[in-house]
Amino acid sequence: MENPDLVSWNSMIVGYFENGDEKKALNLFVQLQKLCFPKPDEYTFAGIISATGSFSSFYWGRPLHAQVIKTGLERSVFVGSTLVSMYLKIKKLKAAQRVFYSIPGKDVVIWTEMITDASLKMFHEAYEIDDYVLSAVLSACADLAMLRQGEIIHCYVVKLGYDIEMSVSGSLIDMYAKTAPLKLHICRHGMAEEALKLFQEILEKGLVPNEVTFLSLLSACTHSRLVEQGKFIWNYMNIIGLVPGPKHYSCMVTLLSRAALLEEARRTYH
Repeated sequence: MENPDLVSWNSMIVGYFENGDEKKALNLFVQLQKLCFPKPDEYTFAGIISATGSFSSFYWGRPLHAQVIKTGLERSVFVGSTLVSMYLKIKKLKAAQRVFYSIPGKDVVIWTEMITDASLKMFHEAYEIDDYVLSAVLSACADLAMLRQGEIIHCYVVKLGYDIEMSVSGSLIDMYAKTAPLKLHICRHGMAEEALKLFQEILEKGLVPNEVTFLSLLSACTHSRLVEQGKFIWNYMNIIGLVPGPKHYSCMVTLLSRAALLEEARRTYH
């Protein structure tokens, strides 16, 4: 190509990295840096930071991090997640933490970096934990089916007194509902029952559950085939005046159908 654009440069850098030739990826990045145009963007930096994994990340990573700041990309989630991962690999937890907290609008990728085994210590030492952080981390655990990490975060929720927050309680229920199928078959109902216990705590504290809470509960009952509990949740929605949505109906019809209660499922559907 006579004048390759930045997309082509980025594709080659990532291509070398993904095929195990990190040195060529790095050399290509150096060549790109010498050009007046095109200038590296967030995808370029994310690719080359990932490619430094087989080298001394501290030796290569710090200059790359400096360039990221110089180009004004330090608040990019895309670049930030690779920087966090890089610093965690070399046990620079404070550096990873500084990058993490400098990024607004964190997505599930960067939250995942925070809650994997390599980074749990960093989460434990975080000094800005609040209901938003806890809810986001639990949602990440739920989406990624990370039950063990979710249970650890649950301990922190109770310890810090955030179990009374509706957003956190809803995220806990969602986490247990989505990770329930991962339990051994002899503990099959354990996580769904844990979700139901949390629901009972919500009621005891005088809090009002919302549509998301009920959807998580119905999903938990469906996964574990807890028919009577599911019926109770469904009826309670009606008692407090919440109108079920399509997803609520889908969960309830599935629950009843799996229990061979086809007539009840038909009436619910209609």
